[in-house]
Amino acid sequence: MEAFDPSKLRDPDFRARYEAKLAEIEAVRTRHTFLDYSTRNVLFDELEAIYRENLVEYDTHYRQNQLRWEELENRLQSEATELYPYHRVQARQMMAEAQACLEAPAYAENAKARAVLDRLETFLSAARREYAACEEALGRWAQRLGSIAPEVWAEEAVQLAPGETVKIGFAVWEGSNGERAGLKAFSKEWRALELEG
Repeated sequence: MEAFDPSKLRDPDFRARYEAKLAEIEAVRTRHTFLDYSTRNVLFDELEAIYRENLVEYDTHYRQNQLRWEELENRLQSEATELYPYHRVQARQMMAEAQACLEAPAYAENAKARAVLDRLETFLSAARREYAACEEALGRWAQRLGSIAPEVWAEEAVQLAPGETVKIGFAVWEGSNGERAGLKAFSKEWRALELEG
């Protein structure tokens, strides 16, 4: 039998069964000396069976999910620069949800972490692909704009000199709602800007 580790007896139901069997063994040992010799092996086998069953549940529902949670936590930290901020917030919420499942002592609650972690893994892959696609599109646009920039700037270039007045417009972008949901505002008229030397 594997050495008993009380930290692996997390589930209240398994702990109660284990403690009840220990109490039964103790009662037989102290009150029925003759019965002790005839039944102790059977009782110890039953105690071992409870603990082994507990270990299977512990490994399946708690330990594997805990290791996976740690792996996804490391992945989230290492891929943070490859995700949009609002995706990172959503991922953190899912991590907290899975952690709450794992902190519960019952294996039935620990088992719920698997579905959350599956959802998180799928979400991270999709969010990373979305970020990469946007970066690729931005790269293409930057290359295209770079190639036409000399023509555009040649047409619209303004020679700035002290004392001259040029007309300018203002554009404001407020992006607290995310990169795609940012609010844009433009001045409705040209303003005069006088350059000082």
